[in-house]
Amino acid sequence: IAVVLSSRTGAGAIGDPYGYPGSATGLLRLGLIPAHELPGHKARLQLMLALGNGLRGAALRAYFEEG
Repeated sequence: IAVVLSSRTGAGAIGDPYGYPGSATGLLRLGLIPAHELPGHKARLQLMLALGNGLRGAALRAYFEEG
């Protein structure tokens, strides 16, 4: 299952310096794909397009890194 992590703030990337269980840092360590600057609704559309085109694993992660 592909899970993309995004922020619901008005602007800005995800991230936190703390690393406590459940933090963005902890979730990314577990393998979630960071949406970076994309808001949730756009990250969802990008994920649907990527999965629909057959991207999985490393290719899917690279697709989100490209922006």
